[in-house]
Amino acid sequence: MTMFRFLGVLLGIAIRTGSPLSLNLAEPVWKQLAGMNLTIADLSEVDKDFIPGLMYIRDNEATAEEFEGMTLPLHSP
Repeated sequence: MTMFRFLGVLLGIAIRTGSPLSLNLAEPVWKQLAGMNLTIADLSEVDKDFIPGLMYIRDNEATAEEFEGMTLPLHSP
């Protein structure tokens, strides 16, 4: 929340002083700032590898043993 507050202050200063900002924020960030609900498509724009795992968790009920045995993809920096 502190970062959202900072962004709000930064945007407010830019508007009041007439100084344009070049902010390359992902669409979901702008939607959250506008108070709009996020969709699965919004999340996939940020991290396309996250959605299949999220959908699997939503659609399947894994036992504790199955959950422990699941492997997550490794992301290289």
